[in-house]
Amino acid sequence: MSSGGINPIPTPVRFALAGISGCMATSTIQPIDLVKTRLQIDYTKQYRNGVHCLKEVVRSEGFFGLYSGLSAALARQLSYGMFRMALFQELMERSKGPNGENPNLTRKLLCGLTAGGLSSLIGNPTEVCLVRMTADGRLPVEQRRNYKNVVDALLRITKEEGITTLWRGCSPTIVRAMCLNMAQFGTYTQVKQILLENYNAPDNFLTHIQAATCGGVMASIASLPADNIKSQIQNMSADPKTGEMPFKSPIDCLVKSVKNNGVTSLWKGLPAYVTRISPHAILVLIIMEQLTGVYKGISNN
Repeated sequence: MSSGGINPIPTPVRFALAGISGCMATSTIQPIDLVKTRLQIDYTKQYRNGVHCLKEVVRSEGFFGLYSGLSAALARQLSYGMFRMALFQELMERSKGPNGENPNLTRKLLCGLTAGGLSSLIGNPTEVCLVRMTADGRLPVEQRRNYKNVVDALLRITKEEGITTLWRGCSPTIVRAMCLNMAQFGTYTQVKQILLENYNAPDNFLTHIQAATCGGVMASIASLPADNIKSQIQNMSADPKTGEMPFKSPIDCLVKSVKNNGVTSLWKGLPAYVTRISPHAILVLIIMEQLTGVYKGISNN
């Protein structure tokens, strides 16, 4: 990604580089993502904090328990993750001025918001699988779904609960993605542009880290409430006795969460979430920058 603008590379290549970048970053931070999800759905207060959750997962499920749901996480990056970054780049390219001027902050934010919303609609099935697979280990043995991998999860959910279940929690997922991508990409491109143009910073690794860190923190704060609601909706199951779902809708989940646990509960797991989002934001953007540089170097030879 150039400062506020987009490298002039073919669209298929953009999608490929975005997918590779997302998968590499996700493979690195998967244990943190698992802890974040476990904390969000810890209704019985099983975990005291993120460190305690991490220790308990390793103790009860083994080290590789930290990578539960990795196949779903990678599938999510090859759907939602790939589309959000590549689509953002396409929209940014089309938002340039007549003489190639960089888009202003408002347009950058709108590009991130649009890319996030559309991409989350595409990637919601893998999101549902990811939440369920990362949460499965904390359930009683008799209640565990025990999906073998993301393909098994997709097939079983469709067969056992209907295909529409794959879009359960779609509205909070879309809201979360719009908030996250608007904050992450908008902040990243704006901060990077300011560093390059106002402070004469070099377009290098250190500048990318600074801009990506700002984007990651802003994305975390903006998207966590919607992420908490999304996780609870996607992981809920009917009461064994009454057959009723705990929440009727995302709004009902929001109201009950605030009523029962206070408004601050919407930011539950913020330290783990920031720890998860920021490294991923940094890694995915830096990897994308590096891969794009390599591609341009090869194509120009």
